[in-house]
Amino acid sequence: KAACMMIGTLQRPNSGSSTLYPYPQGRDNLSRLLFSKFLVKGVKLMIEQQEILFRGKRVDNGEWVVGGYWCNKTATRISFYIIDDDGNSHKVIPETISQFTGRSDKDGVKIFGGDVLKGYQYPFLSDGVFNYYAEVIWFDNCPAFGIYTFKAPGGKVRGVSTGNTSYMEDWQPELWEIVGNVHDNPKLMGV
Repeated sequence: KAACMMIGTLQRPNSGSSTLYPYPQGRDNLSRLLFSKFLVKGVKLMIEQQEILFRGKRVDNGEWVVGGYWCNKTATRISFYIIDDDGNSHKVIPETISQFTGRSDKDGVKIFGGDVLKGYQYPFLSDGVFNYYAEVIWFDNCPAFGIYTFKAPGGKVRGVSTGNTSYMEDWQPELWEIVGNVHDNPKLMGV
């Protein structure tokens, strides 16, 4: 089952302002959460559901697996696992672990960190040519997913938009399509 994380909005009475705070659930809470409201010491807490999923490439066969994330740390080593919907744990390559962004592309495919996207708007698409791609990244300075723009192989532009970053706010899935990821398709990145 997919692990869940609750995102809460704390709003003080008569203040008009609110702040988002993450409320991670323990490993044992693997069920889908329902929308709820709580009253905590005079602070109204509105809880929303957000699906938290991870993916990683299996060590044994190189296939991608999606599910909950678990790290097993002993005195001599650290092992990383993805637990699938059937409860099976799969040891994964640490460098390939990425989190679900909460967004999907135009085909309804879930977007994870490290995915490479083709955009159907300027500057990604211009005069019928896909000149730029976007890598899905995590912004450490302001915890959120975003995209990093880079010139697509065969792009017909000078590349002035390369290096641009933006948050994945006001997401319009019909404008994006997953074309690969940084682990399986390094040539998309010009490597």
